[in-house]
Amino acid sequence: HGGVAASKELCRYAARRGVRILPGVGTSGYAGYYFEGKHPFNAKEWLTERPHLRSVGRDGKPRSAPCPSKKENQDWLDRGAEWLFENFEVGGVNLEMGDFFVCYCDDCKKARAEIKSSEPDYYKDMAISHMVTLKTMRRLAPESWLSYATYTGYKTEMMKTPPKFLSMIPEDSLCQWTLTRMAHRWRPEVKPMARHNVGYLHWCNSSTHTEDDFYIERVRDICGKAAAAGFEGLDTYGELPDTKINAEISYLAWEAFLWQPEMTLDEFAEKRLGRIYGGAEAGKALLEIVPLIRTRKMRDEPANLLKARKLAAAARKVASADGHRRWNSLIENLDRTHKTLEDRRLGTAARKGRKVPVLSLSASDEDPKRGWAADRAIDGNVKEPEGYWLTQRVDPKAAWLELTLVRPEKINRVALFHQLNSRHYRSLDYTVSVRAGGKWKPVVEVKGNMQAGWVGHKFAAVTTDAVRLDISRSAYGSRMGVGEIEVRMEEE
Repeated sequence: HGGVAASKELCRYAARRGVRILPGVGTSGYAGYYFEGKHPFNAKEWLTERPHLRSVGRDGKPRSAPCPSKKENQDWLDRGAEWLFENFEVGGVNLEMGDFFVCYCDDCKKARAEIKSSEPDYYKDMAISHMVTLKTMRRLAPESWLSYATYTGYKTEMMKTPPKFLSMIPEDSLCQWTLTRMAHRWRPEVKPMARHNVGYLHWCNSSTHTEDDFYIERVRDICGKAAAAGFEGLDTYGELPDTKINAEISYLAWEAFLWQPEMTLDEFAEKRLGRIYGGAEAGKALLEIVPLIRTRKMRDEPANLLKARKLAAAARKVASADGHRRWNSLIENLDRTHKTLEDRRLGTAARKGRKVPVLSLSASDEDPKRGWAADRAIDGNVKEPEGYWLTQRVDPKAAWLELTLVRPEKINRVALFHQLNSRHYRSLDYTVSVRAGGKWKPVVEVKGNMQAGWVGHKFAAVTTDAVRLDISRSAYGSRMGVGEIEVRMEEE
C-alpha cells in the first residue's frame, strides 16, 4: 500500500484531524511491526538469520514467530517501538500475540512455571512479552493509548480470582476483551477486572461471514451493557466501505450509541438515519425493514425480501429528494438478493438438460437419527438443513456418495446444491467421478468452492452406469455432505 511513506502520510492526515491511529503490532504470531516485505522490524526477516530465536510448537518444531521469553526478541520489540514512535504520528498501539499463542521452548516453559497461576498458558506468554514492550512504549509515548488483545471474554469466577497477567502487565494499558461470544448472554453486573477495559466484537466483517448483516439493535444493546459494566470503549471491524448500506448504518449506530448508550432506537432513526434517508419518517421505516433482513438466514426467506422491498418503496415515497439515492440503492440490493436467491434455489442454469434417473445410492456415512440420511441427497428437497445428506459429527477426513443409475446412460452434467448458509457444512473441495468400463474416472475437480445453492458442472459426454461424489474438505469440517445431487444430459 505504499510502505513507510504512505503510512507516514496517513498518520499525519489522521493526527491533524483529531483521529488516533493505533497500528496493530504482532509481538509473536503476527509478523512484528512491518507486516509484509523485507524490513528490519518484520518478524520473518528478523528470524531468518536468527533461527535460535524462533518459537516452538507443541510438536517441538520451530515456527516463524519470535519466542516471547527470549531477551533478544524483547530487545528487538523495544527497538521497534522506538522506530515506530520516531517515524509515525500514531495515537498508540494495539499489541497482539497471535490467537491463543503458546511457545513450548524450554525458556518459555521455565518462565511460565514461575507464574503461580492456573490461568491458560497463552495468558502467561502474553504477559511475559507484553509487560516488557508496554513499559517501553509508555516511556516513549506517555500520552498514547496502549492496548493488548486477550482474544477471550471473561467469566464471573474471574472477578473473584483475577488472572495473574493483569498484575504483570502495566495497569495503565487498555485490556481488550473479546465480547463476541459473550454478547448474547452477557450480564453487565459481571464486570471486567483490569483498571482500563475495552471490548472487541467480530461484527460486520468478511472473516466471520457477517459482511452483509445489520447490527443496529445489537450495537445499542452491547453499548448499554458495556457502559454499565464500566468499559471505556468498544472496538469492531472497520474494513467495509460505507457504500455498503449495512456498513454505513452500523458505523452510524456505533457513533451514536457509544457516546449515548441511553439513546432509543426511535431517536437514532430520527436523528441519525433521518438525516441521510430523507427525513424522520423515512428513517423510522428502516426500523421495520432491518429486522426482516438482519442476518443471512433472514435474507434467505423470499417473503422477508418482498416485505422489506414493499416497505422500502413506501419509505422512498415519503422521503425528501436527498434521501432517494440511498433508498434506490437499498431497493436495488433487495431485488438483486431476491434474484440471486431464486437462481440458487431453482438452479435454472445449473440444471440444464434431462435428469437421468437413479436406481440406488450408498454413502460413506450418514446421520439418519437427525434426519440427514443419504437418500436426502436425491429427494428433490433443498430446504436447509432437513433436505440434506450429512455425515455424523465425527470430523471426517473424507466422505463419499455413490449413485447407481437405472441403466447405463450418456451424461455430461452434474448439478449439486450446496448449503446456502456458509457457516454450515458446505463442501469446499470435492471430485465427481463416473464409472466406465468398471473403473472410476474423475470428470469434475473443485478446490475452494465458495458457491452456494445450485452449481452445475459440465464435462465431455460419457456413457456410465454410476456417478460418485468425493468430498475431501468442508466448511466447519466436523461434518460433510451436500443438499442435492442430480445427474443430467444436456443436448448440444
